[in-house]
Amino acid sequence: MKAVCLDRHFHDHSASAALLRIAGSLLLAGMAFTSAGATGEEAGSMRTWTSAKGTQIEAALVRTAGGLVTLKKSDGSLVTIGRGMLSEADRRFLDRHSEKPAPKTPAPVSTSDTKQQFKKTGHRYWGPFEQTPIVYDYVAGLYRGGNKFFYLACVRKAGSETAVLERPIQGQRMGNPKWLFSSRLVNDVYLPKNPKKKAPFVQMARTCIIEDEKAGLVCLNSVFAGKYGSSPLEPALFSSKNGAPGTWTYHGKIKFDPPPRKVGRICEGAIVRAPNGNWRVYLVGYGVTVAVAESASLDGPWKFESRGSRTLIDVVKPLAKKLVKGQGACFPYALKVADNEYHLWVCEGWPCKAVWHLSSADGLQFEFYGDQPEILPTAAPGRSAMKGVRAFPGPKGETIHGFVPFHVKGKGWVIYESTMPVGLQPSGG
Repeated sequence: MKAVCLDRHFHDHSASAALLRIAGSLLLAGMAFTSAGATGEEAGSMRTWTSAKGTQIEAALVRTAGGLVTLKKSDGSLVTIGRGMLSEADRRFLDRHSEKPAPKTPAPVSTSDTKQQFKKTGHRYWGPFEQTPIVYDYVAGLYRGGNKFFYLACVRKAGSETAVLERPIQGQRMGNPKWLFSSRLVNDVYLPKNPKKKAPFVQMARTCIIEDEKAGLVCLNSVFAGKYGSSPLEPALFSSKNGAPGTWTYHGKIKFDPPPRKVGRICEGAIVRAPNGNWRVYLVGYGVTVAVAESASLDGPWKFESRGSRTLIDVVKPLAKKLVKGQGACFPYALKVADNEYHLWVCEGWPCKAVWHLSSADGLQFEFYGDQPEILPTAAPGRSAMKGVRAFPGPKGETIHGFVPFHVKGKGWVIYESTMPVGLQPSGG
């Protein structure tokens, strides 16, 4: 299943490259389409749908669910768009037919997505989880130049330095490691008992890394003084145009304006580029399940997303209602597939009871991705403990890859890998 953006809003699940080139040519040529939304249209009939930016397509309504509208074009391909990104006329049409949904188009559903199979396999929507040779936790991944790499922050010199390592991997073979940058770049972490004195030993953990067209490689790590648990973990940013050692810039700990009222002991998360060009971080540790903040610059300042008088909004409210009181969420990881497709994985409590997956057309209003939760600790055969998903795009943009640490007796945390198709919702879901 291939994700393609038409005007950054319509999401085509199966159109061929040739059809997309034709559609793009028609849009560029400025061809006019007649507007629709007239009274009397049937829910399942072909009609013209218009995005908020004016892009139009001919399609029939298939279903509406969780703020998402799925349409079927004449060639049989499915298109998914956020309800709020449609024209006012289209939204009125949906309101008229909200109690008379069109029949669902039959579609194959993987047997691994049934409740019985989920209990048996411990996962849905993903393929089988296969063990990699990576023995560590909090491992991020990227495809660069057609090659797959993994990234992690670990101790390079005991008691004095941690560093982020890059290493290529293919199947069960790993290439030579490369140290990208070390914690010696960090200059704003202080001793917990002496806030005016800089920490002589700074650690980095829980790496998130993305590749951006303009900024190059951007890395979010949680930084802290001394031994793990002796001081709070705070998110900090690093970047490099080409990723080579010696080229990295430290942008400091993330600074919020205004500062949050509540800050936890462990603050961590992920970073993406927002559709408006700003940077956006998804974080836990600030008083809500998952908070979102944006900044025009990696140097900050960062502003939490808010609504009305609320300083912080919880972008995963559906999940917050499901979590057991007091458990909370941890190990959040966000992935931007396109300007109109975002994914977010969050662990339920610690020890992790389950991984929950949510998706969004704008990266701010999330809904569950199909049936949830998505991954249990039993997803890897013989394993009973896990940590969160760290996802990254596949080499052709048609799949999502995920690294998940499972605990293996005698080895510790071992990374397992699996893939799933792109798309705001499961096909046939």
